[in-house]
Amino acid sequence: MRPVDLVDILIVAWVIYRLLILLRGTRGVILLRGFVFLLVAAALSGWLRLRTVNWLLERSLTALLVALPVVFYPEIRRALERLGRGDLFAWNGQGLGRSPGNGEDGGTSPGAGAGTGASTGAGTGRAAALGRSLHGLYRWLWGHSPPEADRERLIDVVVRAAGELSRRGFGALIAIEQEVGLGEHLETGVRLEARLSVELLVNLFTPGTPLHDGAVIIRNGRVAAAACFLPLARPERLERKMGSRHRAALGLAEESDALVIVVSEETRRISGARDGLIYWDLGEEGLRHWLNEALGVPLPEKESPAREMGAGR
Repeated sequence: MRPVDLVDILIVAWVIYRLLILLRGTRGVILLRGFVFLLVAAALSGWLRLRTVNWLLERSLTALLVALPVVFYPEIRRALERLGRGDLFAWNGQGLGRSPGNGEDGGTSPGAGAGTGASTGAGTGRAAALGRSLHGLYRWLWGHSPPEADRERLIDVVVRAAGELSRRGFGALIAIEQEVGLGEHLETGVRLEARLSVELLVNLFTPGTPLHDGAVIIRNGRVAAAACFLPLARPERLERKMGSRHRAALGLAEESDALVIVVSEETRRISGARDGLIYWDLGEEGLRHWLNEALGVPLPEKESPAREMGAGR
């Protein structure tokens, strides 16, 4: 192999790596999984000489390639914007397996590598980032379920915070990211990457504070961003009793698999949205059971019924 061939391979690999990072945390990841699945299935059907199946899959891939500019429009726009700013291919030390700025979850402090071991620290940091990226590639593409203990803590904190916000009469909108990334919505708010706690959530939604308007997005058990804008539900789905928070919650539940919790400022009632449905007036215990079921945490023996409003199914 000529040296120029090696350089060619490295450049292509680097471009693919940066594009994967661009897709991280967006709905494009889910679409990419489907595309990879179709590619593998087409290759297998060709190898096994399943002619009809192979013909169908090849036609599906052709149609998908034509639709790619439409399907990946938000990601393509972001890529062009970053290319214009000159930071699309800049090294930022962020791998595929984690979000930036996680701090106590293994992030490097701002002053790391300063002083005598600056060059060594920088090299170690890049090697660690590359290791995290390779380790997280499978999880990034195919998803993962956090440990049950982490899910239990998440549920407990969100339920207690919703109860406290309800008692104080503070409106709130909390979105818990799942398989479908909410990266484009994170960009509309203020990035925090803070440890999840009852006190933080209550403080964020306290009227008069800078970030009380908009939604809080929870990613990987951390408060990723606050004051985020969410898409509103389709007009035909709206009811008179729906406030702006409920409309935003239903809108996000229509286009993703996120779990959205709403605390009404007017009625102090706690509701939830999931899979295009709104579950009205859950209360604290109802919210706990609803989250337990949605996140796959074993339910208590006695369940609280949840009243739901259908999504036109």
